[in-house]
Amino acid sequence: MESSKPTRLRFGPFEADFDTQELFDSGQEIHLQSKPFQFLATLIQHQGKVVTREQMSHVLWPDIYVQVNQGLNAAARKVRIALRDRVEAPLYFQTLGSDGYRFIHDVEILRWSSGADDAADSSVRLAVLPFHSEGASNPDFRFGFTAELISLLGRVHPRLKVIAPGSSFIYSNGSHTPESAASELGVRYLLTGNLRRSSGKLEVQTQLINIDERRVNWEFSDRCSLAQVFDTIQTIVSRVVQEFQPGCVPQAALSPTCLRTSFGAFEQFLSAQRLWIERTPGSLQSSLESFRNVAEQAPEFAPAHAGIANSLLMLANLELVAPRVAYQNALQAASTALRISPELPEALVAMAWSKLALEHDWATATKIFERVLHNTPSFAFGYIGYGNLLLSRGRVDEAASFTKRGFDLDPHFAPTSASLATAYYYARRNDEAIRQARHTLELDPTACTGHALIGLSLLAQRRYTDAIGHFENAVACSAGDPVMEAHLAHALAQVGKISQAEPILDRLVNRNGQIPRPAYHIALIKLVLGDVNGAIRWLETACQERFQRTLFLSVDPRLDVLRGTKHFENLCKQIREPDPRRLNLDKIAARGGAA
Repeated sequence: MESSKPTRLRFGPFEADFDTQELFDSGQEIHLQSKPFQFLATLIQHQGKVVTREQMSHVLWPDIYVQVNQGLNAAARKVRIALRDRVEAPLYFQTLGSDGYRFIHDVEILRWSSGADDAADSSVRLAVLPFHSEGASNPDFRFGFTAELISLLGRVHPRLKVIAPGSSFIYSNGSHTPESAASELGVRYLLTGNLRRSSGKLEVQTQLINIDERRVNWEFSDRCSLAQVFDTIQTIVSRVVQEFQPGCVPQAALSPTCLRTSFGAFEQFLSAQRLWIERTPGSLQSSLESFRNVAEQAPEFAPAHAGIANSLLMLANLELVAPRVAYQNALQAASTALRISPELPEALVAMAWSKLALEHDWATATKIFERVLHNTPSFAFGYIGYGNLLLSRGRVDEAASFTKRGFDLDPHFAPTSASLATAYYYARRNDEAIRQARHTLELDPTACTGHALIGLSLLAQRRYTDAIGHFENAVACSAGDPVMEAHLAHALAQVGKISQAEPILDRLVNRNGQIPRPAYHIALIKLVLGDVNGAIRWLETACQERFQRTLFLSVDPRLDVLRGTKHFENLCKQIREPDPRRLNLDKIAARGGAA
């Protein structure tokens, strides 16, 4: 299987661009000749490992078979000068005498390419449409069955791009022709099928359709016991992989293994998965309860624990539960899942985001996201998560780029569209944010986040009347969600409608109930009302309680007035630096630990 290739990396204040062979120090280019740059690039690519002098000489002078010690020494010296490194106390790379060299500094990948990028013309886009279901059956089973196929196929190879379930599921009513569905999703291949349950048996019929050539590439049918459903799923995935020519998906690509449990637990898991994909407050709470029931029935079924973790994360990110406790519990659930299945992408993403939100462990979260996107190139949720991480680091254009990749794999799912609009907003690309948020509303007219993001972008453009109208719509669509009310109060205060803003603020500050007070948004309202000290106190509370939005302090346009002030910069510093009490990832995974 081809692997992703890093093309731009960061270590300390330095960035190395492998595509252009450029080295930057705090954004300023440093002149480094070709051979020294190749020397540095080779060390970085083998970070933590010894590169022998012989290996290095073959990289720098592949056609020369004589001693090149003088040239190696000169290249090493020029790299040390560029990095301000010292032989006797190296920060970046060690010289190990006759053994060679070793790069010892942590490395962060900023940009990478994959086989899909290197051979874009040969990439294949595939959508799995919801299977039709006949006979007595759980109505969610067909959606879950489809989602499981999508998940497994998405791990096959970078050149196979599989549309995410949220976008595939809109074709569940059969009102679209295969051609129209493929055109709207931008895919060349469709996988469709039928399920029928009767007398303890499951009949599966499926076909792979080549839309461009208007033909069915293959058909497959099977009748199995319910307990054998995992074998059937595995067979379908393998048949899909075998169908594509070596130029698209190499025959050496291995189909991921379907994790197994009892059919009853699996069926309940699929129902929970369907609820999680809906992403409404009610469906998320129901999915959490269902995932927990599955985990009790089948404690060694890793996807159930990953489902618990991601349900908690989503509830916390939407501020529907107390975030700190939710992240702690999500970390525990993700750790349990990874103890059972160390490469499960859903569990890895939950681990990365929990450690980022709870412990500000940027290094671990970054490495995990890179690992997920390398191994699961069609995982839209992974691209969204990594985009959020980049946003929180202030790398807003890169964040928008990665989030766009997630959107391209999930183009008809309103939450994914809203994530891209959010990235554009934080990147201060307000016109793009408005267009994307309007697209979100086209996908789901009841999406309160669509109205809120349009309102925020209009507010940034000082189009106050229109912004307030969208915030009022957001409050109506959300049935009075505290965050949406806070957006409205913030806008009202900004245009001087204090008598309308203050009652909302009082209600938010004094609210009781299971949904936490929106501390971050209360701070924003206080700031517009001129209570800077009050705003800082509420921001401190939001940071202490680990509200997700505090990760974006450094890029939120609404906080520009505080930039450069002592208390605010101290808060930003706390977010940027790891929590000294952070837990060790390996120890957590080893014991399936409690947070």
